[in-house]
Amino acid sequence: MSFELPGRAERHGSDLAIRFKELLTERGPRVFKELERTLEEHGFALASAEDVALLFSENSLLCRNENFTRVMDLLIDGTPIAVRNREYQANMCIVAGGEGFRVAMSEGFSGEDVGGVVRTVVTFRGRHLSSRDTIPHDAELWALKPKTAQVSIAARGEIPLDDIEMVSFRFPTEYFPEELLTDDERERLNEAGIRFIVRHYIPERKTATH
Repeated sequence: MSFELPGRAERHGSDLAIRFKELLTERGPRVFKELERTLEEHGFALASAEDVALLFSENSLLCRNENFTRVMDLLIDGTPIAVRNREYQANMCIVAGGEGFRVAMSEGFSGEDVGGVVRTVVTFRGRHLSSRDTIPHDAELWALKPKTAQVSIAARGEIPLDDIEMVSFRFPTEYFPEELLTDDERERLNEAGIRFIVRHYIPERKTATH
């Protein structure tokens, strides 16, 4: 039996989310290739280490752990991500040389839509946030996780496609197909026993080679 990857017009964020969730019972490279193809079709290219370092050096950028489906709908259909934050608590980070990104990636959630097998972080410019504030020093977060509080902010508004600077995905190595590993990833997996594969994608206009 052969499978055809769905055409561009037929593919939606929820479709990809379902296929990632299916990795819990049936593993293989198909959904990873489909994700790569979808990103490429919508103008996002795999970032180099230099690309990532340049973005981490921009102090004005923000990052946020996001629902995989909402991120893919943003990239595919241009549907802005609404950030409501009714209780106005910490819900995103300043990039802070990469420290805020690490917090967003490690302390965020992996949604039910992907069965917990993908963690997604968007790095963006907060030009369409209606409010943004640092975390008050009397907030509980400072007592529980002061390093997290230092790079966190509370914000509301929306994140449109034009504000996206990078989209990052973290996959547990147990689900990531060995044949899709880069030489560097394979080396680190063998030598250091890394638990996750992280891939960063940026708009093609932002790549260091353009």
